[in-house]
Amino acid sequence: MAVRELKRIYPLRAANIAGLATFLVYGAICALALPFIVVLFVVGAATEEPGVLGALFLIPMLLVYPIIGGVFGWLFGGLYALIYNLVVRWTGGLLLEFEEGGTTTTLSAPRASSANPPAPGQV
Repeated sequence: MAVRELKRIYPLRAANIAGLATFLVYGAICALALPFIVVLFVVGAATEEPGVLGALFLIPMLLVYPIIGGVFGWLFGGLYALIYNLVVRWTGGLLLEFEEGGTTTTLSAPRASSANPPAPGQV
């Protein structure tokens, strides 16, 4: 097992990952909540309850909420990476343990053999 130390996080990449992950999680939550809000709206409209306008307001919010969450996730993900990069100077980086999963194959360009040098005029 190899133990490595995480010394730096690139803020832009961390922000992109955090923003997209937050957008997807909030989007999934809103997708699950949307049918319930629609049912509340339809039932409220059929019974002429005054709370129908509240349900009508929630439907656009369910569409905007993942976008707002993604923007704030991007901002705070980048901010967290910047703060981590500052703090790691005094505390040391996170220690991450990696396990070898199988055989590793390294591909490289073939090297020219020194036993058979090219003839003059050939490269």
